[in-house]
Amino acid sequence: MQAQVLAIRSGFGLGILPCIMAGKDKELVRVNSRQFHHEETIWLVVHSDIHRARRIRIVSDFLEATINEQQPALSGAEETRPELPAR
Repeated sequence: MQAQVLAIRSGFGLGILPCIMAGKDKELVRVNSRQFHHEETIWLVVHSDIHRARRIRIVSDFLEATINEQQPALSGAEETRPELPAR
């Protein structure tokens, strides 16, 4: 992912990057997000033998709460910089 960011910054072309990673980067310009909107599901996989273990539940609950809290940044809703218009 970092190599892709560096290539885009260097002018090699367009790329698809997570909003949470690229949204605050002043060197990158977002291309019409309504035209190129893409969402991915986030999965947390835990082996069935340990999914009820207290330590696993604590980490799982923390990750779920953090992702829910950061949803605007993850989805790009916090983006305030202007976008390139659609052609």
